Amino acid sequence: MDSLIKYKSAIFDLIEKLAPVSMMLNASIIQVLEIKTVEKIMSKRVKPKVWMSANIPGGIEFNNKYLKEYLLLN
Repeated sequence: MDSLIKYKSAIFDLIEKLAPVSMMLNASIIQVLEIKTVEKIMSKRVKPKVWMSANIPGGIEFNNKYLKEYLLLN
């Protein structure tokens, strides 16, 4: 994946340059790819197994059921 951000795109200059714009943009692109992929799968009337955000109530518990299922299968 190439976000076409120029080399040396870090935006904060503390001790060293940090927080590259490319990393932030790539993370956003990955999130959009995930959303669009799930939408496409659901349009075929299939419910994909996806992780829920752990930052919302019940998220960790929801994800734990997938962990338990996976660990039992392997």
